[in-house]
Parts: sequence; C-alpha cells; structure tokens
Amino acid sequence: MTNLMRTNDVQKFFDEAIGNFFNRSFPEVSRGWRPAVDVAEDANSMTFTAEVPGFEKNDINISVEDGVLSISGERSLERKDDEYHRIERRYGRFERNFTLPRNVDPEKISANLKNGLLMLTLPKREEAKPKQIDIEVH
Repeated sequence: MTNLMRTNDVQKFFDEAIGNFFNRSFPEVSRGWRPAVDVAEDANSMTFTAEVPGFEKNDINISVEDGVLSISGERSLERKDDEYHRIERRYGRFERNFTLPRNVDPEKISANLKNGLLMLTLPKREEAKPKQIDIEVH
C-alpha cells in the first residue's frame, strides 16, 4: 500500500507542476482517462459499478468475449468554440477490461445506468453458488 501511495503522490506532483506551467497559456490536453470502477461479490453475483457522469445509454458499450468483460465509451468536449482557461474534466475514449472468473454466467449479465453510475450485475452459475447441506440427526 505504501508504494501505491508514493506512486500516486509522485503522479499528483507532476500533474500539478505541469498543469500550473501550462495553465496560463494553454488548456490542458486530455491524456485519456479511465472511469473509477468498484467490484463487489456476494454468494450469488458480482457487481461492477463504474462512474460515468454525463453519459447516456448509447454512449457506452459493454461486451464479454473469451471471459473478458469490456466497458468502453467516449466523452466529447461539449463546446469547442469557447476559449477555455482551464480544462480539468477528462475527454476522449476510455476502455476498461476485466477478466471474469469462470463461475460468472455471461449470458445473464444485466446493466443499469442511473445518476452517472453504471451498474453491471453478473450472476454466478448455479453450480458455482454455495450449497447448504442439512445434517440429519438419528
């Protein structure tokens, strides 16, 4: 965890230093972006929740191929004719890929988009779910 924190601190330092250098003269150029994704699991399913504010249903593509879940989309700069003093929101294409465990049933994946959150529910195959075994008393 310490190395990750150090890497993030270094990245933040360079982002701020470079951003401050160019801030007065040029808008920031988008270097690509990746929406944040939380992954949770319970006995019946896995849930992927991605932050995609401002996206509509038709702006996002979801697919599963060879056991890999892909979420992709693109956000365009809304008003290109304005003279921006600063651009902090990220624009352009994104793609996130996740290798799925074998116990997920790709035929039953569902997706819901609400308030800038994309929620994917990936049910587990019936044979992968834990089974409770009753004990008989004699």
